[in-house]
Amino acid sequence: RRVLFRSEMARKSRANNALIISDTKNKMWNAGLYGRLSVEDGDDTEQNSIGNQKKIGNRFLADKPDIVLVDTYSDHGCTGMNFERPDFKRMFEDIKSGRINCIIVKDISRLGRHFVMTSNFVERIFPEMGVRLICVNDGYDSSEPNADSSALTLPLKMVMNDYYVKDISQKIRSSIHAKMDSGEYLPSAGSIPYGYIRDPENNTFQVDEETAPVVLRIFQMRADRVSFNGICRELNSEGIPCPGKIRYERGVTMAEKYKDALWIPGTVRKIAQDAAYIGCRVHGKAMRSKVGLDKKRRPEDEWKIIENAHPAIVVRALPRLHNGLVGGGAVFIRLSEPFAAGAGIDHLIQGNTA
Repeated sequence: RRVLFRSEMARKSRANNALIISDTKNKMWNAGLYGRLSVEDGDDTEQNSIGNQKKIGNRFLADKPDIVLVDTYSDHGCTGMNFERPDFKRMFEDIKSGRINCIIVKDISRLGRHFVMTSNFVERIFPEMGVRLICVNDGYDSSEPNADSSALTLPLKMVMNDYYVKDISQKIRSSIHAKMDSGEYLPSAGSIPYGYIRDPENNTFQVDEETAPVVLRIFQMRADRVSFNGICRELNSEGIPCPGKIRYERGVTMAEKYKDALWIPGTVRKIAQDAAYIGCRVHGKAMRSKVGLDKKRRPEDEWKIIENAHPAIVVRALPRLHNGLVGGGAVFIRLSEPFAAGAGIDHLIQGNTA
């Protein structure tokens, strides 16, 4: 098998670009406008907001009669260090089906920050598929005769972007870890445990008056040895919204799958075993070892647990004489006012029994 040297690869890339350039006269382009924003990558949320990226793209298209905007694609909260992004995948499917043949981005970093993978799309995949790439703020248009010279600056920018995202990601992660250690880190609204609401001013959780009584009821039923399935049947029969449905009704998520979601045993089990309800904040259950990789669940001894980080819905009591039923996931709690029928009543919650 013959090995292609860099000079041969460059000639091949120029040939692919030439095919696009020669076919641009009097051609109508069906374009997709792509935007991406990731706080983890250190993006400026104002300058690089999805809305601002769309404005830049639409302003560019205002005097381009040969380009028709077919669709807009945006990935919010997706790192540029890989291409496993929902709307990028949707856009690529539209390219393969022939729905679009032109991609417009604010700059090359919106397309991607990983040097090798982004270069592969810019210099090989897109030219071979006959796709025109326009990076507005970089002044790059693959259909222009001088695109080859402009492309020489792209790998340099990609390298800088690659180093930049790794450096800024490390700084952001260090800052988050410091806040976790001090109990000051507050996750997004979608990650707040059922029964609480976000209190950003005081950097903590507040008890949610609507859902906290449901949490307490789950603990009470578990104390009475009601199974997870039995709890689900009772809550569903009474029409009590499950966590996913509550988030949908409150606009925290727009995913239609939660519109008619019901209580399931896994959800009840998670609540019955969550230390958040006794006032503990737990961080670091799942983390990525480096930017661009997927998060992986970590051993419990590596979790960061901050006690008394927020108001408890149920309160632990010291273990007393309960026929030695301590351990195996058992947690002693005392119901706190105003939820307790009587203060000081001890309950045994068996977290690991079905």
